[in-house]
Amino acid sequence: MREKKSFEQAVLARAKTDKAYREGLLAAAIQEISVNNLAVARALLRHSVNASIGFETLASYMDKSPKSLMRMLSANGNPTLSNIARILAVLLEHTNSRITVTIEPD
Repeated sequence: MREKKSFEQAVLARAKTDKAYREGLLAAAIQEISVNNLAVARALLRHSVNASIGFETLASYMDKSPKSLMRMLSANGNPTLSNIARILAVLLEHTNSRITVTIEPD
């Protein structure tokens, strides 16, 4: 019997081959930031990085070590707003995407 893939492996496998799914991960991360669900946002950003450019390439864009970036986006990470903004900018540039914001009343 074939072993089951873990959830993270399944997410990564799909994200590597499906641009819309990668963009969805990034959009979900931004949505989670907007509702102050930062642990989920960090996990989604980590998946986005792994599925697209990887931490080595991201580190070269940000002039930081890959390990530092991995720690920032870990479960106990505490990235600054400046670092989150730069990560988002690099990922958006790499995916040739842009963010559109809509504010709706409750």
